Amino acid sequence: MAAFSDLLDLRTAVIEQVGSPEIADIFPRLVTLAEARFNRELRLRDQITEATLTLASGTAALPIDYLEMIGVYSAAGCEYVQQTLQQNKAMDGYYAISGGNLTRKGYSGDLLAQYYAAVPTITASMTASNWLLSKYPGIYLYGVAFEAAKSIRDKEMAADMGGLMQGEI
Repeated sequence: MAAFSDLLDLRTAVIEQVGSPEIADIFPRLVTLAEARFNRELRLRDQITEATLTLASGTAALPIDYLEMIGVYSAAGCEYVQQTLQQNKAMDGYYAISGGNLTRKGYSGDLLAQYYAAVPTITASMTASNWLLSKYPGIYLYGVAFEAAKSIRDKEMAADMGGLMQGEI
Protein backbone atom coordinates (compact mmCIF):
# COMPACT_ATOMS: atom_id res chain seq x y z
CA MET A 1 0.00 0.00 0.00
CA ALA A 2 1.29 3.45 -0.91
CA ALA A 3 1.92 6.06 1.76
CA PHE A 4 -0.63 8.37 0.10
CA SER A 5 -3.47 7.02 -1.96
CA ASP A 6 -4.40 10.35 -3.56
CA LEU A 7 -4.25 14.14 -3.46
CA LEU A 8 -6.50 14.30 -0.40
CA ASP A 9 -4.14 12.03 1.58
CA LEU A 10 -1.19 14.14 0.48
CA ARG A 11 -2.95 17.37 1.47
CA THR A 12 -3.57 16.02 4.99
CA ALA A 13 0.07 14.95 5.35
CA VAL A 14 1.45 18.28 4.10
CA ILE A 15 -0.85 20.26 6.43
CA GLU A 16 0.42 18.12 9.33
CA GLN A 17 4.03 18.51 8.16
CA VAL A 18 3.94 22.31 8.03
CA GLY A 19 1.36 22.80 10.81
CA SER A 20 -0.64 25.26 8.75
CA PRO A 21 -4.23 24.28 7.86
CA GLU A 22 -4.79 27.53 5.95
CA ILE A 23 -2.76 26.16 3.02
CA ALA A 24 -5.74 23.93 2.13
CA ASP A 25 -7.21 26.78 0.08
CA ILE A 26 -4.14 27.08 -2.12
CA PHE A 27 -3.09 23.43 -2.07
CA PRO A 28 -3.60 22.72 -5.81
CA ARG A 29 -1.33 25.68 -6.63
CA LEU A 30 1.35 24.37 -4.26
CA VAL A 31 1.17 20.93 -5.90
CA THR A 32 1.44 22.53 -9.35
CA LEU A 33 4.56 24.44 -8.26
CA ALA A 34 6.10 21.25 -6.82
CA GLU A 35 5.29 19.30 -10.00
CA ALA A 36 6.96 22.02 -12.09
CA ARG A 37 10.12 21.54 -9.99
CA PHE A 38 9.88 17.75 -10.39
CA ASN A 39 9.67 18.16 -14.16
CA ARG A 40 12.79 20.33 -14.14
CA GLU A 41 14.83 18.04 -11.89
CA LEU A 42 13.65 14.44 -12.20
CA ARG A 43 14.71 12.06 -14.95
CA LEU A 44 13.55 8.62 -13.84
CA ARG A 45 13.09 5.45 -15.86
CA ASP A 46 9.35 5.69 -15.13
CA GLN A 47 9.31 8.87 -17.22
CA ILE A 48 10.75 7.20 -20.33
CA THR A 49 8.12 7.13 -23.05
CA GLU A 50 8.00 6.47 -26.78
CA ALA A 51 5.93 8.17 -29.45
CA THR A 52 5.76 8.02 -33.21
CA LEU A 53 6.26 11.46 -34.71
CA THR A 54 4.96 12.05 -38.20
CA LEU A 55 7.06 14.65 -39.97
CA ALA A 56 5.68 16.68 -42.86
CA SER A 57 8.16 18.86 -44.74
CA GLY A 58 10.76 18.18 -42.07
CA THR A 59 8.71 19.14 -38.98
CA ALA A 60 6.62 17.37 -36.35
CA ALA A 61 5.14 18.64 -33.11
CA LEU A 62 6.66 17.17 -29.96
CA PRO A 63 4.32 15.32 -27.59
CA ILE A 64 2.53 17.54 -25.05
CA ASP A 65 4.32 15.82 -22.14
CA TYR A 66 7.80 16.09 -23.73
CA LEU A 67 10.62 17.17 -21.38
CA GLU A 68 13.88 15.88 -22.88
CA MET A 69 14.85 13.71 -25.83
CA ILE A 70 16.63 10.41 -25.31
CA GLY A 71 16.79 9.27 -28.92
CA VAL A 72 15.17 9.49 -32.35
CA TYR A 73 15.06 6.41 -34.58
CA SER A 74 14.05 5.50 -38.13
CA ALA A 75 11.68 2.63 -38.84
CA ALA A 76 14.77 0.49 -39.52
CA GLY A 77 16.18 1.31 -36.08
CA CYS A 78 18.87 3.78 -37.12
CA GLU A 79 19.46 6.43 -34.50
CA TYR A 80 19.66 10.04 -35.61
CA VAL A 81 22.03 12.46 -33.90
CA GLN A 82 20.73 15.67 -32.39
CA GLN A 83 22.43 18.83 -33.59
CA THR A 84 21.79 22.54 -33.33
CA LEU A 85 19.08 23.98 -35.53
CA GLN A 86 21.72 25.68 -37.72
CA GLN A 87 23.62 22.42 -38.31
CA ASN A 88 20.36 20.58 -38.97
CA LYS A 89 19.49 23.06 -41.72
CA ALA A 90 22.92 22.65 -43.32
CA MET A 91 23.37 18.86 -43.11
CA ASP A 92 21.21 15.84 -43.78
CA GLY A 93 20.73 12.93 -41.34
CA TYR A 94 20.40 14.94 -38.15
CA TYR A 95 17.51 16.31 -36.17
CA ALA A 96 17.02 19.37 -34.00
CA ILE A 97 14.54 20.55 -31.41
CA SER A 98 13.11 23.96 -32.19
CA GLY A 99 10.51 25.26 -29.77
CA GLY A 100 7.80 22.61 -29.56
CA ASN A 101 8.90 20.85 -32.75
CA LEU A 102 11.35 18.24 -33.94
CA THR A 103 12.90 19.12 -37.29
CA ARG A 104 14.83 17.01 -39.77
CA LYS A 105 15.86 18.63 -43.02
CA GLY A 106 13.67 17.57 -45.94
CA TYR A 107 12.19 14.53 -44.21
CA SER A 108 8.58 13.39 -44.41
CA GLY A 109 7.42 10.25 -42.65
CA ASP A 110 7.44 8.61 -39.25
CA LEU A 111 10.23 8.61 -36.69
CA LEU A 112 10.21 6.95 -33.28
CA ALA A 113 11.05 9.32 -30.43
CA GLN A 114 12.11 8.05 -27.03
CA TYR A 115 11.90 10.82 -24.44
CA TYR A 116 11.37 11.76 -20.82
CA ALA A 117 7.72 12.61 -20.20
CA ALA A 118 6.43 15.09 -17.64
CA VAL A 119 5.09 13.75 -14.38
CA PRO A 120 1.29 13.52 -14.75
CA THR A 121 -0.39 16.08 -12.53
CA ILE A 122 -2.51 14.97 -9.59
CA THR A 123 -4.45 18.24 -9.33
CA ALA A 124 -7.35 17.10 -11.55
CA SER A 125 -9.36 15.83 -8.56
CA MET A 126 -8.94 15.15 -4.86
CA THR A 127 -8.84 11.40 -5.61
CA ALA A 128 -6.17 11.71 -8.32
CA SER A 129 -2.85 9.92 -8.05
CA ASN A 130 0.09 9.04 -10.30
CA TRP A 131 3.10 6.72 -10.36
CA LEU A 132 5.38 9.24 -8.61
CA LEU A 133 3.05 9.63 -5.62
CA SER A 134 2.73 5.84 -5.38
CA LYS A 135 6.41 4.96 -5.79
CA TYR A 136 8.14 7.96 -4.21
CA PRO A 137 5.68 9.61 -1.79
CA GLY A 138 8.45 11.46 0.06
CA ILE A 139 9.28 13.47 -3.03
CA TYR A 140 5.70 14.76 -3.14
CA LEU A 141 5.43 15.25 0.64
CA TYR A 142 8.59 17.31 0.97
CA GLY A 143 8.24 19.00 -2.42
CA VAL A 144 4.76 20.33 -1.65
CA ALA A 145 5.75 21.08 1.98
CA PHE A 146 8.67 23.13 0.61
CA GLU A 147 6.25 25.17 -1.52
CA ALA A 148 3.88 25.53 1.46
CA ALA A 149 6.70 26.76 3.72
CA LYS A 150 7.67 29.35 1.10
CA SER A 151 4.04 30.39 0.83
CA ILE A 152 3.69 30.99 4.58
CA ARG A 153 7.09 32.71 4.55
CA ASP A 154 8.81 30.35 6.97
CA LYS A 155 12.43 30.42 5.74
CA GLU A 156 13.72 27.90 8.25
CA MET A 157 11.03 25.36 7.45
CA ALA A 158 11.51 25.99 3.71
CA ALA A 159 15.22 25.24 4.08
CA ASP A 160 14.45 22.06 6.04
CA MET A 161 11.78 20.86 3.59
CA GLY A 162 14.02 21.73 0.61
CA GLY A 163 16.82 19.63 2.10
CA LEU A 164 14.47 16.71 2.78
CA MET A 165 13.07 16.98 -0.77
CA GLN A 166 16.58 16.93 -2.29
CA GLY A 167 17.39 13.92 -0.12
CA GLU A 168 14.35 12.09 -1.50
CA ILE A 169 15.25 13.06 -5.08
